[in-house]
Amino acid sequence: MLLPAEARLSVLPEQLVAMNPYAVDIRYADDWQEPQREEALRALGLAERVRSEVRPKLPSEALGSGLLSEGEDYRRA
Repeated sequence: MLLPAEARLSVLPEQLVAMNPYAVDIRYADDWQEPQREEALRALGLAERVRSEVRPKLPSEALGSGLLSEGEDYRRA
């Protein structure tokens, strides 16, 4: 990746690629298979890690007022 060092994430590209099914496959309900609990928890943990690393790198105007702030539980929103 051609990013400045301060913009890089600690998450490996391979880990991000493994998240693609959660972003793409779910749109096609005929092919979607619900993940095992362990797999889902691992994916959720990775998503939370990416979010916590990306948000501080974004300009404040990119965050908008409609998004949850750091620490808010999106599962309850």
